[in-house]
Amino acid sequence: IQIRLAVKPLGQEIGAIVQEFQPIAEEKAITLQASWPDTEFFVKTDWSMIATILQNLLGNAIKFTPVGGQVQIDVSIEKSKKGLQTTENESIAYLLRLKVQDNGIGIPTEYHEQIFEPFFRIGMPVDQLMPEGDGIGLK
Repeated sequence: IQIRLAVKPLGQEIGAIVQEFQPIAEEKAITLQASWPDTEFFVKTDWSMIATILQNLLGNAIKFTPVGGQVQIDVSIEKSKKGLQTTENESIAYLLRLKVQDNGIGIPTEYHEQIFEPFFRIGMPVDQLMPEGDGIGLK
């Protein structure tokens, strides 16, 4: 994986990603809300990786939230308890926190440790995962 760092405005970048998902949320009558700091922060990171993470989180939140539900994205900049050393003379004293909440089916507690394993899926019946769908009846 090649990391491509760039300095970009936090609100503008997060807002653009959220806007991508607005039409998908509207199709299911899902309220999609986002909040981030009023003060504009310029963040040096690999924005393509941040976009991929947020797109995965939003896609799953919308997919597993029932019609008429809610998805909330909260972005915050927090002081780190311990700066991350980047060079001999420079340290990072802030953390970027992305929080996505929804009122979907959730992940049972017994699977919380496993969700970070590559390709892990919860073995729940389809009708429990997507109760609002009729399916197309392929056999």
